[in-house]
Amino acid sequence: MDACRLNWCLRVVEADEVSDRVSVLFVGASGRSGSTLVGRVLGQNPGFFDVGELRFIWERGIQKNQLCGCGQAFHSCEFWNAVGEEAFGGFDKVNIDEVLALKSAVDRQRYIPHHIMAAKRKLKNSEMVGRLDRYGAILERLYRAVQSVSGAKVIVDSSKAAPYAFMLNALPFIDLRLVYLQRDSRAVAYSWSRRKLRPEIWNRKEFMSQIEPLAIAREWPVHSCLLDYLSRMVEFSTLLRYEDFVREPALWNKKVLTELELDTAAGPPIVRRHKVTLAANHSVAGNPMRFQVGDIEVHPDEEWKMKMKGVDKTIVTAITLPLLYRYGYLGREKRQ
Repeated sequence: MDACRLNWCLRVVEADEVSDRVSVLFVGASGRSGSTLVGRVLGQNPGFFDVGELRFIWERGIQKNQLCGCGQAFHSCEFWNAVGEEAFGGFDKVNIDEVLALKSAVDRQRYIPHHIMAAKRKLKNSEMVGRLDRYGAILERLYRAVQSVSGAKVIVDSSKAAPYAFMLNALPFIDLRLVYLQRDSRAVAYSWSRRKLRPEIWNRKEFMSQIEPLAIAREWPVHSCLLDYLSRMVEFSTLLRYEDFVREPALWNKKVLTELELDTAAGPPIVRRHKVTLAANHSVAGNPMRFQVGDIEVHPDEEWKMKMKGVDKTIVTAITLPLLYRYGYLGREKRQ
């Protein structure tokens, strides 16, 4: 075969591989940054489907049977039963202990350098390659089943975590479109200090985790820098500030889809300027607001400005000062 013919064949194979990939709109952020709301709004565009934080399906869904966003226990949800049947012949066929062990062997921050190399196809660690291939094969069956059962072209995954995002980007079957969601570090720290009930745990009373502001001040820049780096790696990414989104949800919904080059047949699910209509969903995990349906008011949550302790505000501001300035939260307006 001559060189021209070979090059043409290679281009055809590459085109087929690209067209067969699963499009995932990934909302990456630090915890308590509003990813659940953003994911739900984006997931209601025609041809899109919001799964919430799919990263936690193994433990929170299959293992602990927590509530799906539709309000049913995971194993009682018709949608997830159909997904499990298509992907694995039923979730009861999944060896959950093996899957969780495999997940912990690849989905951790320490493995990000490997996933960067894997995404660039410059693999070196054969043991890690094997683990990533095995877990990737499981995830491929899951994501393709979600796409098939939902009938959606784009899966909206608000799993947030940088390690998981880097791993997805290293998997050949994933067409990753990244929304790098940012929120003021002081608002994030204040949110982590609040005591909130976890409604998805239906058989007992349990509250969401609470973390000290100092710990959040240390973690927030790390998450920010990792996701910023990933945004420069992937072909399609966009920065979205939560505060901007809740002020103009219709505008930013459209901007996100445009910048990620994702088509939608109709407008966003916006009723009026500061209201969105949320339909029932099948999110695996996320903020308690994933259970809300109907018209809801969307507005900036700035309670931290009045109620956050002065010493906590000072500590978080001091530690995260450079990035607060960079993202337009301090001293200057963010450039559009």
